[in-house]
Amino acid sequence: MNGLSITDAFAHFGATRTNSRWAYSAIAQDGSLVLGCWHRYLKPLANEALRYEVKDFARWTNRPGKSLLQAHLKQAYSKRLPVRMVMAVTDSVDTEVAGVDGNELSKTFIVRDDLVGHVVEFDSGRFVIDFHPLPI
Repeated sequence: MNGLSITDAFAHFGATRTNSRWAYSAIAQDGSLVLGCWHRYLKPLANEALRYEVKDFARWTNRPGKSLLQAHLKQAYSKRLPVRMVMAVTDSVDTEVAGVDGNELSKTFIVRDDLVGHVVEFDSGRFVIDFHPLPI
């Protein structure tokens, strides 16, 4: 599903963001973590899997969004919650996108309901989520 608003993309997974200006993540009705993922941080792995790795998490300036995401990542890591992806794509390739006010950037949201992820690493400075294709 392409061309959705971020609100509609999160709703596709049964999630509502706490704040429409700064929240990157939400817990869905089914208990999964729904995460807005910047396309530029996705790297291919074997078997059509993708790795979402943010190495500069400690530098993010959106404090309320970062705090909420930290709580969600901690919960997803400790409880092995599935992670669902709302992919944000921007043409602003020269702009550092993570941790900034995304409202300032032109972007497209894509629901990746063909993938499910799990948090494989998480600390105050970085996090890694591996997304794997769902069985058909």
